[in-house]
Amino acid sequence: SYTGAAADGGCTNGVVDCTPQQIAQEDLWWWNLDIAERLPAGAIGAVDIVPGDGTDRYTVSVTWSEPGFATPQSYAVTFDR
Repeated sequence: SYTGAAADGGCTNGVVDCTPQQIAQEDLWWWNLDIAERLPAGAIGAVDIVPGDGTDRYTVSVTWSEPGFATPQSYAVTFDR
């Protein structure tokens, strides 16, 4: 569900009974809000999922422009689940 679009569905501390997909969309919405507030303008976060045979591989990354660097900086973590 984390590959979909981010959306504020009112799931967090709300009265809305959300589906797992709606909760994932809201997780992404909050995460993108945190990225926008804490990193330089234009920073982006991404979750990439490669389905596997019984185990999926997730890569969570954040990319931003850093003053003094010609190319964007990035941090990523990959895990299997």
